[in-house]
Amino acid sequence: ISEIPTNSQPVISTAKSGEFTFFVSQRDKIQLCESQKLSVSVLIKPSPVIPSISVDDKFNLIATGNGLSWYLDGQLISESSNTFRPSKFGIYTVKSVVDGCPSEFSKPFNYLITEVPRNFSAVPLIFPNPFESVVNLKTNEFITGKYQIMVYDVLGKLVKSTLSSIKEIELNYSDLTSGVYFIKIEALDGVKSFIQRVVKN
Repeated sequence: ISEIPTNSQPVISTAKSGEFTFFVSQRDKIQLCESQKLSVSVLIKPSPVIPSISVDDKFNLIATGNGLSWYLDGQLISESSNTFRPSKFGIYTVKSVVDGCPSEFSKPFNYLITEVPRNFSAVPLIFPNPFESVVNLKTNEFITGKYQIMVYDVLGKLVKSTLSSIKEIELNYSDLTSGVYFIKIEALDGVKSFIQRVVKN
């Protein structure tokens, strides 16, 4: 048991799980008198194991763990099962909750179309990749009209969002730190979307 200075609040470490007892009392430094000690018990539950995401041969997403909460592009979705077939393309993450304790997010899983189209002009072109500060985007025939450009980090957090209707646009991402990102292009009606993994040097 270690003594904590007067008028300070104890900082409870969650590095170890178990039940811990804290004692509190009031002490008069002049007369060296101490009040009766009161005890407070704190139960620290172990953190749940961080779940992982994989895909089976039927293109269903599979997650380990219990009490799952799925996220699409950083937004909570209603799905809570261990196995499900996504209806939308995007970046999926999952976390589990055990006895009221949430785990950390899983590594992001980029769920997108794996079929390579014969007509490459039918999909957006994002270059260069890797890039230093500027990314060029050509929507080609994939989207007509207004669309949204969203940039997500590896944790599925939205870090950039741009609305455009230009078929060829230059995007300055010089303020992003070096690392892996996912650029998602989506029509405003949500019917068409495209995701590409990029690396910033």
